Amino acid sequence: MVNKKFVILLLISLPVLNIQAQVEDMYLKGIAYSNHGEFSQAREYMEKALSYDDDNADYLLKMAEINYHSGNSSAAMENLSRLELEAPARGSYLQACIHASSGDVEKAVIALESHLSSGYKLPSYVILLDEEFSLIEDSPEWRNLWSRTWYSEEEEFLQEVRYLNNSEEYLQALELLDKRITERKDWDALHAARGDVLLNMKQFQGAIQSYTRAIEISSVETDYYYGRAEAYLAQDKPEKAIADFEKAMRMDPENLDLLLDIARINYKTGNYSKAAKYLNQSIEYYPDNIESLYLLGQVHYDSEKYLDALKKFNLCLKLSDIDPRFYAARGKTYLETRTYKYALNDFSMALDLDPDDHRVWYWRGLVRWHMNDREGSLSDWRQAARFGSYEAARKLEENGVAQ
Repeated sequence: MVNKKFVILLLISLPVLNIQAQVEDMYLKGIAYSNHGEFSQAREYMEKALSYDDDNADYLLKMAEINYHSGNSSAAMENLSRLELEAPARGSYLQACIHASSGDVEKAVIALESHLSSGYKLPSYVILLDEEFSLIEDSPEWRNLWSRTWYSEEEEFLQEVRYLNNSEEYLQALELLDKRITERKDWDALHAARGDVLLNMKQFQGAIQSYTRAIEISSVETDYYYGRAEAYLAQDKPEKAIADFEKAMRMDPENLDLLLDIARINYKTGNYSKAAKYLNQSIEYYPDNIESLYLLGQVHYDSEKYLDALKKFNLCLKLSDIDPRFYAARGKTYLETRTYKYALNDFSMALDLDPDDHRVWYWRGLVRWHMNDREGSLSDWRQAARFGSYEAARKLEENGVAQ
């Protein structure tokens, strides 16, 4: 029997869930525009998100960053003041950057003290290398700040390991990690750091084992999934890599660049429907991303949706008319639709831009063959064969023509 109260509650909640999804989408679009340096559009979307959820700490911090990077420090400080009420010290690092950029040493150091005393603190090497603090790093206040102890022994240990890993001192890093793991077997960050080192050493199975152990201990750290996914890819295990990337994407939806990466893997495995799904999402946030448009065109082509493929390749050529890939891809599509005159023009343009591509010489030869230009076709195939095309060499052999 249907529970009527449950149905009523469900119907009431649906509009709320829909609004939440729309607000989240506004937030992500704000991030996308910000990533591309289009701050006016970014601010517009972030303001829309905040109009629905004005005390959301993520939204306030991102709005502050957008205002700061667009040169409006006073507006950024207003956002950070509101953020302080919702999540104390969450925006203190940005506050420190703003004060430091204006040369206000005292306020910058106070804000940085708040940051270093919080659970949001960045590793010391990130802060010390941040150019935002270049104006104050020679001050007595700055030196006094760093004369104090801000990091625990465990945090300093992990920073040392990261430094060794970045310096390619892999064996020394592993030695330190293995010794510490014998003492702290259930410290997830140790196993993840070991995975990072082994990944850089191209010891992929060991890296997978270390990341897996870290995930078993703590399944909420997105970096562990990213690392293991990279190791799976290196082992040519795309399905497992996709599963980890998708898990990380659900946990970290702000990583919009990952949409194109997941799409590429799905495309390589022949899963065109999922590739198209992720590419359409990527294009929603980055409508002028030429690589996403190009790959979606390839997906449509391989799915025999030639009209859709042509639309995407046309968009690519509007954005860049000097990339031979786009002419070649559109030429192939015209070839499949038997629009030989247009295919010939596109292949010729591609060869003008890249005369060493044996595939295009071969495809133009096919076009000319279909247009009854036997001599032109054989000439193109000879050129393709010289550049190493097996298909062209076979066509010449079939027609009794020497290379």
